[in-house]
Amino acid sequence: MTSLLSLKLKTMKTTKQTKIVWTNSAKNDLVDIRDFLNKSESPQFAIKTTKQIRDEVATLKEWPKHKGTYVKELQELSRDLDAVLRRRLLGT
Repeated sequence: MTSLLSLKLKTMKTTKQTKIVWTNSAKNDLVDIRDFLNKSESPQFAIKTTKQIRDEVATLKEWPKHKGTYVKELQELSRDLDAVLRRRLLGT
């Protein structure tokens, strides 16, 4: 059985150099969740849930590719805003 204490939180990078950084507060929260579940449920459940949380966080490196939906109006607004900024700031 994997020791809960041996689970390490790592900084992960994607091919686009996007980083997921676990703050000390986030690490402490995960440890608190693990400890609570270890006492209130079972060590196996605590391990499983902690792993699920870490795995879900790891999927953020693919964001927004696989997370949520795109709002067409916001995409259009973004393109329009980009064009305005280019004209105003770059004179193009």
